[in-house]
Amino acid sequence: MTSSSEKISLKQFKITVKKDFILTTLLIISISFVLEFYYKSYIVHYYQNLGLELKLNLFKYAESKLWFLLLILISYFLYKRSEFLFALYLFLLVLVFIPGHIMFSYSDGSRLVFYSVITFFIIFSCVSLIKFKLRTLQLGETEKYYILIFLSLILLLPVIIDFKFNINTNVFALNDIYEVRDIYKSSSSVFSSYSFNWLAKVVIPVILVFSLIRKNYIFILFSVAVLIYLFLVSGHKSVYFTPFV
Repeated sequence: MTSSSEKISLKQFKITVKKDFILTTLLIISISFVLEFYYKSYIVHYYQNLGLELKLNLFKYAESKLWFLLLILISYFLYKRSEFLFALYLFLLVLVFIPGHIMFSYSDGSRLVFYSVITFFIIFSCVSLIKFKLRTLQLGETEKYYILIFLSLILLLPVIIDFKFNINTNVFALNDIYEVRDIYKSSSSVFSSYSFNWLAKVVIPVILVFSLIRKNYIFILFSVAVLIYLFLVSGHKSVYFTPFV
């Protein structure tokens, strides 16, 4: 027997989880299952002629799901720290990890590739715990606008050097798409590939939005012309639909 002074009182720890975190987590898990079903029922069968096969590895499947649950758990600590970091983390989870873990388990994928993705998320989570104080350069809206235009011209140079103006107008009707893509892959360099992605997905769309807001018709035409050029040399449909979006 122990005396009353030696008795240890246990405190109950209460963890409160907000409703929006639970709903967001359920949505992410639902997206994962939908993409998994889509991969099994459509992607594999559609791309069989390219050598894609369904090779389910049950051990890797369980391994990938455990990591998925662990990364979801880590997201709670990011949520408590910063909703912005939490949103960015989930965006990357949907964009990078979920497709990667499906390929890993259903295609008997490489562990080296899979764990390089996991390492990225662990580093992201650890770095998010560090507070940085950075000096910011304050610029007006006009200065930002023209810096973006200057940046787009710099990024456009490697693309023009590699592809010049050897364009195939048949891709406007979505013909010869795959032929143009083959030429793009064989002709592109590291610099032009990097510049292309920044131009098509970030810089030019932002300039287009700025120009529409400011009603600057010259730069609206410039933005659309650059996007058309990028589509003609690459055959990427995402570039084709950007002006309409």
